[in-house]
Amino acid sequence: YLSDGTIESHTRLYFDKTKADAYVATLGGGSSAEQPFSFTTDYLNGKNLYYVQYNDFGYDEMKWNMARMDFTVNTFSWTEYDTADVGTHTINYTVNSEGNIVFDYDDENSHIVISFNDMTNDYIKVCQDGDCNTYLFFDEGKARAFRDSQNGGASAPTAFTQEIVSANPWYRVEYGVENGVDVAYCNGVFTYDGNNNLTASWKENGVTESATGSYTITDGKVVVPHDGKTETETLLTIENSVITTDSVTVEGGSTYSGNVKWFKNQVDAEAFLTTYGEQSCF
Repeated sequence: YLSDGTIESHTRLYFDKTKADAYVATLGGGSSAEQPFSFTTDYLNGKNLYYVQYNDFGYDEMKWNMARMDFTVNTFSWTEYDTADVGTHTINYTVNSEGNIVFDYDDENSHIVISFNDMTNDYIKVCQDGDCNTYLFFDEGKARAFRDSQNGGASAPTAFTQEIVSANPWYRVEYGVENGVDVAYCNGVFTYDGNNNLTASWKENGVTESATGSYTITDGKVVVPHDGKTETETLLTIENSVITTDSVTVEGGSTYSGNVKWFKNQVDAEAFLTTYGEQSCF
């Protein structure tokens, strides 16, 4: 009831549970922390979801690829769209006590875990073994459009430019899986001046530290030398003022791969860190 005695109603009656779940997830900004969601076999049974992820699907080229997942109670059919691996494969799956999808890959000793991250009216965004850069679309056409845009469409850049990086400042967080545990690290505030000069600042024990350096845009990637290493970042997505990159650091011939998020808003960066139990360094 409002102060004038009238009733304000926001009730919606949906015919489709997926669309109802999607609407609920968008309330309060669509944060998975605010609107938790757990997979169940009842939810998945009969679903046709379109899997889109940046990967190589076993081939040499890394790009955004697409597959179709047709679920029954305890199996799903996997059909790839983008590789020479034609045909449909039937894969067993379970839903564990945490509401995650678990299925075998190649053999019984290799498991893939898919957990809920976020949801919109078009897709469920999930984490696959800690990498939260996989999308399960409800509609095939929208899945194709997203895949194509990420692979070079004008609506979603897939290569860094000076214009993109100099939209400063960026609040950076590195994340990934370490010893089987999801982790995140606060990198600090990064400012790119558009002329290959970089300034980074962060707080350590309450004291603000800063450093300057250089960067280049090479083949659409950001390359930063520091401490005898070369860090290369490949743009994966630009979504809601957040850039997700694939970060590769080469040192002494060895390569470490992880992911980095560039947040335009400090509040969003801090909220992301909080989900990992980490503190802000901004």
